[in-house]
Amino acid sequence: MRVRDLLSRLALCAAAWSAGAAGVSAQGAPGAPATPPTLGDLPVVGGSPAVEVPVIVENIWVFHVTTKGRVVYDGPIQGYFGNRDGGVRVCNSQVTRSAFPFDTVSGGFPTTAQAGFETGTYMGASFTNPNSDFPLKVNNLESFWVKPNANSDVTVQWQIDVWQSNPTGTIGTAPNGSYASDGSIVPHMRIPPGTNAAKLIVSVDPSDPDQIILPGIAGGPNDPVTWSFSFKANLMNQGGSPCLSAPPQNNNAFPTTDNAVSGGAPQNGLSFPAFNWLRSVGGSLCLCAVNSWVNFATLQTFCRPNGDWNIRANVSTVGCTGGATGACCLSSTQCQIDNAINCQNIGGEYKGDGTTCQTASCSGACCINGNCSIQTAAGCQTNGGTYKGDGSTCAGSPCQTTRACCIPSTGQCVDLDATTCAAVGGVAGGAGTTCATFTCSFNGACCLPNSTCASLNQADCQGQGGSFKGAGTTCGTVSCNTPPAAFSLTTPADNALIASVPVPSSRTPTFNWNASSGTPTPTYTIQIASDSGFTNIVASAAGLTSTSWTSTTSLNYASKYFWRVTASNAAGNTVSTPGSRLFGVKCQADVDNNGSVGANDLSILLSAFGGGFGGPADLDGAGGVGANDLSLLLSSFGACTITLP
Repeated sequence: MRVRDLLSRLALCAAAWSAGAAGVSAQGAPGAPATPPTLGDLPVVGGSPAVEVPVIVENIWVFHVTTKGRVVYDGPIQGYFGNRDGGVRVCNSQVTRSAFPFDTVSGGFPTTAQAGFETGTYMGASFTNPNSDFPLKVNNLESFWVKPNANSDVTVQWQIDVWQSNPTGTIGTAPNGSYASDGSIVPHMRIPPGTNAAKLIVSVDPSDPDQIILPGIAGGPNDPVTWSFSFKANLMNQGGSPCLSAPPQNNNAFPTTDNAVSGGAPQNGLSFPAFNWLRSVGGSLCLCAVNSWVNFATLQTFCRPNGDWNIRANVSTVGCTGGATGACCLSSTQCQIDNAINCQNIGGEYKGDGTTCQTASCSGACCINGNCSIQTAAGCQTNGGTYKGDGSTCAGSPCQTTRACCIPSTGQCVDLDATTCAAVGGVAGGAGTTCATFTCSFNGACCLPNSTCASLNQADCQGQGGSFKGAGTTCGTVSCNTPPAAFSLTTPADNALIASVPVPSSRTPTFNWNASSGTPTPTYTIQIASDSGFTNIVASAAGLTSTSWTSTTSLNYASKYFWRVTASNAAGNTVSTPGSRLFGVKCQADVDNNGSVGANDLSILLSAFGGGFGGPADLDGAGGVGANDLSLLLSSFGACTITLP
């Protein structure tokens, strides 16, 4: 009868396994529905053949706490930065027997819940390092848990232990380090509703006097040293009956192993049976009870989990400093000096080498739904906010996206964001302003036709022929001046030869140009030079108000010159178009104005010789043509020539 009783209970366990596997998360495991396993297929976690439930991880919660009870982080993994890359730096190493993706930040991957894990059960892993790695400091321990079917809060009272040995034979012997949650100083792990997976990370606080240090052995540097660590469930959210029934899946979280899911059932993924450890609770009817530590290799097949525990440790060699130190922000108000490695391991935000807590800012303004609060950068992102930068404040309503917008074309005030306000031709008020309290001034600087400025609204300004510079502009900041407009030179024309007679006008020519417009009215500067670069100025005048000027300097006969005009006012200078022109003064005896002195010039002079009426042959300007005029012509006969392009 007792045997029949036992088999009956085992059948119930098998049925429970089947029901549990069929009732996985909403997505379920891929493939066909699970079928009830045989007795030889049933794994153990708590002393009897129990349930191994495949789970698709959906939402991951992170609970990171230090051994002094400070909660580093308690929230969705998307906002967690403290251990995102495992804290691996120059000094640190990650050790695990699992192939589990510990550092993923999103769900959608499979794992397996050891859903028979009962209050008082331990899971552990062992490792071997050369003696040269010791003393070895344990920085943090991590484990991964799932809630197969729980929709409510689940609490797990946890314990960690570290030994410089395998866990075997340590019962009754104190480990090298041990910490446990008490719900008072050191909080338990709580997994909230809507989340079906959680990472439990326990960091040894750098300020904790009881650091976990494994000393090594007295042998040589290459001698192997075995060490191990474990997690224990001191109290489940709701326990079962060891060896008779597993804890209820709808009200508990369970540790996991790394075996994948194939066809709806766990697939054997156990890679290190000799280095994964279990110590379960016992009972009179427990087929797989292990009241002492055993590794998976020594468990019977139907008692053995099908994967490696999803646990890992972060360790470093004592004496490795991790480089320079700086300010490490632990919260918006708590800061300590540490190196980058330790700061990250305890969930802090490292502010850079050489920074100090006196100069570093650990918080700033965080905008959430238009509201402002002071938070850390990580906390702000976790809460879905926009961080305004270290040291920023909530003064001036930095989180308000709209502000008063004065629209001159309609005379209205509308609350808009700055970009939209500018797009509709409005003038945005300061940050935090609203139309309910802000008074729009639609007046602005108006440049009137007489170059004066007046404060008018747009309609009045344009009605007086003015140029409106925008609502809110002032005459003190707006210039009503406009630079001179383009203008052109007229006479002398380009490449013109100026006649040599009558004598006064031949060497003191008159120059003309078109007027330039501008506000205020431009004045002109004219320059005559013997070179195109205007380095040798032979005549000039400035401040001219007319567009004509006669040279007061007599120019040389048979010479080339360049001239230009510049229009100027308070708004700038404009050079004439073209920039300069070339002209020439002919030879004095060039009577026929052909650019040279020759026979035709002599003939014209001789025909007028003795006359007293002057004319082109009156070379000396004496009023008649005589011997002096003939002498001037003969002295330059065939020798005076000027040509222009």
